[in-house]
Amino acid sequence: MEACEQLRVDYLAEEVCLFIGAGVSMGCGLPDWRGLAEGVVRLFPRKLVPPGLWASTIGQGKTPLRPNALSDLKADVLKLEDPLLSMRYAKSIGGFDLNTLVCKCLYAESIKLSETVLEIPSLKNVRRICCFNYDDILDRSFAERSTVYIPLFQDDRIPLESPQTIIFYPHGFLPDPKRHSFPATNKIVLSEDDYHDLYHSPYAWANMIQLTLLLNYTALFIGCSLLDPNVRRLLGISAKMRPTHNHYAFVRDPYNRKDATWFEMEYATAFRSVQEQILRGLGVRPVWFNEYSEIASALKTLRA
Repeated sequence: MEACEQLRVDYLAEEVCLFIGAGVSMGCGLPDWRGLAEGVVRLFPRKLVPPGLWASTIGQGKTPLRPNALSDLKADVLKLEDPLLSMRYAKSIGGFDLNTLVCKCLYAESIKLSETVLEIPSLKNVRRICCFNYDDILDRSFAERSTVYIPLFQDDRIPLESPQTIIFYPHGFLPDPKRHSFPATNKIVLSEDDYHDLYHSPYAWANMIQLTLLLNYTALFIGCSLLDPNVRRLLGISAKMRPTHNHYAFVRDPYNRKDATWFEMEYATAFRSVQEQILRGLGVRPVWFNEYSEIASALKTLRA
């Protein structure tokens, strides 16, 4: 797979920025959005049945209630909810540090940096990166490549003319407490109401960062589904303000296989046509791939 020629031209001119989504972290062993939400629910503090009620139930010869039965039932219900809604519930009940639970879920399993994430610090002509993830995967990859960058978090001053690489974390930052990194932010964008705040605050720091990048650079989305309504809203604004300006996104085509039947090939053609038409309205051109390993190869081609 070859990256678009215009994207390479813009890269050589140092006019490309990156938008990094959950797909990059998943490739390193971290959970996806739903897996993260379910993990947080599993770590909720359990509410025990009061001792008096427990004793009276046994004394009456009835089937004893499990101490965590109520919490288990709520957990089952929350697993069926959209992650944004289950996290809204988590914030509403209080009594524990939600950021701590999210952090535990992020780093519960061993992490192995993927070829794709290790390619990102090697893109020397990319000086601006917007990372929607809370984790420290990018920090690990830059450390692995002995590359320096400046991290910027909510309300930090933006050094617009800085020649250094800057990574923006518009949704917050939760590093692994077991390794040396930058401090965690007090707030992360996690639940439905957090996203509503972004929708209704056009001048919010996170929105201004993204819109500035979209209007001044050629954005390459890696590991992003482009289903986030706020991102789509900002892309729509950018497309109206700069209608001839293109951005790019790695988009997986699960149907275009070497062993595909005639009908599957026709379906793959229709799938690409529909997706291209949808993305065109947002000013985005897809860079198609079938296997995730192809993204790392495309990034190597971009900087070759």
